[in-house]
Formats: sequence, C-alpha cells, structure tokens
Amino acid sequence: LAAIALVSSDFHAAHEHGSMALVLSRRCGSASLIRSSLGNLGQLQFTVGDLDSSVALLNEAVDCGPTVGEAYAGLLETMARVQLARGRVDE
Repeated sequence: LAAIALVSSDFHAAHEHGSMALVLSRRCGSASLIRSSLGNLGQLQFTVGDLDSSVALLNEAVDCGPTVGEAYAGLLETMARVQLARGRVDE
C-alpha cells in the first residue's frame, strides 16, 4: 500500500503505510520485508526532499543483508538519485 500511495502522490498515506509495514516486518523478522519497507520509505523521503533521511533509510536497507536483482537495483538507483540531487556526480 505504501508504494501505491507513493506513486499516487499521497505522501501522508505512503508514510503511514510504510511505517506500519516496517513495524510489522521487524516484528516478523523477515530481512527481505524489512529491506523492502526501508526502501519504500527511503524512496518516499527522497520524493519529498528529505535527502538525509532517504540516505539513512536506504543504507539501513542495504545493511539488512545480501540482496540481488531488482530490489537491490532499486536501492542503488534511489541512492544514485539522491547523490545527483545533491550535486555529487562522482559518488
């Protein structure tokens, strides 16, 4: 629901759903769900312009453990977008 709200530009709902997803993911202990929730929240923070929070959430998502494929590519893409928004094209 968080991702749907985000692409619908309902940022309040995206935050509410994303935060609840993270709480529930941590409660069940699933690294992939935690990573996904953190990634969605990181994307949300990037979208609303809170670049520092975005980086912190995305770094925490990467630190959840090994990941491959589209999920990892999405995290890296958002991290790259944050660096571009900061004018840091070399990072």
